[in-house]
Amino acid sequence: MLDEEVLLKTSRNSGETMAMFSAVAAVCLTALLFGGDSDLGVGALIALGILAPISLYHGALNWQTARRGAVWKFPVLLLPNFAAIAIAAVGICRPVIGWVWIGGKEWAVFADNPQWAVVSGAFNPIYPITSELAALSAAACGLSLYFVATSKFVLRKIFVYCSIPAFFLAILGFALAAASEIAGNDEIGFGPGGFSLFPSAASWCAYAILWQGGALAAAVYSAQRFSLWPALCSWRFWGLACSLLLWASAVFRGAPVEAALSSVVEAAGIFALAADSLPTKSNLRKYRISRIRGGVSVKVREWVPFLAYAALGAAVLFAAVGKCGECAELSGLSSDPASPNALTERQIAALSDDVSAMSSERPVFGWGEASFSTVFSYFQGSDLGPAPWQSPNSDLERCVIENGYAGLALVLATPALFLCAALARRRISLSSAVLGLSVAAAAFLACVRTPFESVAVMASFSVLMYAFFGWDVSEG
Repeated sequence: MLDEEVLLKTSRNSGETMAMFSAVAAVCLTALLFGGDSDLGVGALIALGILAPISLYHGALNWQTARRGAVWKFPVLLLPNFAAIAIAAVGICRPVIGWVWIGGKEWAVFADNPQWAVVSGAFNPIYPITSELAALSAAACGLSLYFVATSKFVLRKIFVYCSIPAFFLAILGFALAAASEIAGNDEIGFGPGGFSLFPSAASWCAYAILWQGGALAAAVYSAQRFSLWPALCSWRFWGLACSLLLWASAVFRGAPVEAALSSVVEAAGIFALAADSLPTKSNLRKYRISRIRGGVSVKVREWVPFLAYAALGAAVLFAAVGKCGECAELSGLSSDPASPNALTERQIAALSDDVSAMSSERPVFGWGEASFSTVFSYFQGSDLGPAPWQSPNSDLERCVIENGYAGLALVLATPALFLCAALARRRISLSSAVLGLSVAAAAFLACVRTPFESVAVMASFSVLMYAFFGWDVSEG
C-alpha cells in the first residue's frame, strides 16, 4: 500500500493543519471575545480570514489530498461576497444621511435620491465594509476547510476542538445565572438578555444549537464502547454530555422557538446514536463485540447502550413536543414572552408594517449594509416610541432591508450550489444528518430571530455548513 493510501487519524499535511487552525480559531476566538458582538471579535475574524486562502493554496498546490479544482473553485465561489463588498463600497459614495447645523447643533438629515440604485444609510462608512469583510472571512474559512480537509477524522477533531469551549462557556453561563439569582442582582453578567459571554440570548442559542450538532456528529462518528470505564472515557460519552449541556442552556435562556429547535436537534442526535448502537450483526461486527467472551453478560451488554440512548432520546423528544406546543400558542415565532424587553403583539405588528414600508422603498439593493438603525428612525411609527430600534424581527428582514433582494440572492448563491450537489448525491450518513439538521435549525432561526448579529454565530455556521457538505465525500 502506498503512503498516500494510508488513512491517518490526524491531519495528513500542513495544509490540513492550517485549515483546521483557521476554522477553530475563527469559531473559538470570536466566541470568547464577548460572543463576537464586539469590534475585537469582528477584527479577529477578518484577520483569521486572511489565513484561509493561504492554507487552501498551500494545501492544494503541494498535496494531492485537496479536492479537485480547489485552486479555481475557491475564488469563484467567493465571487458573491466580493460582489457584496463592491456594492457596499458604491453605496458609501452615495449616502442618504446628511448633516446640517441648526441652532449650534449638528443634525442628521434624511436625503434620499430615487435616481441612485445603490445607496448607504450608515453613519460610519467603516461599518458596512467591516461587516461584509467579516462575512467574506467566515465564508473563506468554511470553503478552505471544505477543499483542504478531506478526512472525517480531521473534521471530527474540529468539532471536538470547537465544542469544548462551547461546553465551558455554557458552564460559565449557568454559573453567572446562579450567582445572579443568589445575589438578587440581574446586572451580573449580561443579565436576562444574554448568556455567558454573549450579550444576546438569541446569538447564544444559535451558537449552542450549532455546536450541539457538531458534538453529536462527532459522537455518532466515534466508536461505541461497551465496558463502563472505556465508555465513560470515550468521546461518544463526552460529546453527548456536551450537547446535553448546550441543549439545557438553550432551553433555559432561549425563546420558545429556540428551545424547540434545540430539543429537536438533541433528540435527533440521540436517536442517531441509538440507531448506530442497535445490536445488529453489522454493528456488532463493526465494534467487534462478538470477540468478547462472557455468555449472558455479553448479550446484556449489547443492548445497554441502545436502551440508554432510546430512553434518553424519548425524554428529550417529549420535551421537544412540549416546546413546539408553546410555539404554537405564540402570535409570532420571533416573540419571547420571558424576555425582560418582550414586545407586545401591537409592537410586533407595528414593527413589521414599518419594516415592510421601508423595504418597499428600495427592494432591489436596499438601503446599504449596516444602515437599519439609522434609516429606520425615519420610517418608525409612533407605536414604537421615540427610542431608536437597533434591529428588525429577524436577520432575514435585515438582509432584505439593507441589501435588497439582490443581496439576499448573493448570500444564498454559494450555499444553494452546494445544497444542489449534496441532494444530487442522494446519500447521507447519520453524522451528516445530525450536522445538516443543526445547520438547518440555525438557518431557520435567522428567519424569525436575529442570531447572526454575532460574528461567532456567522463563523460557526459557515464552518459547520461546509463541513456538512463535505462530510459524505470525505475519507474515513
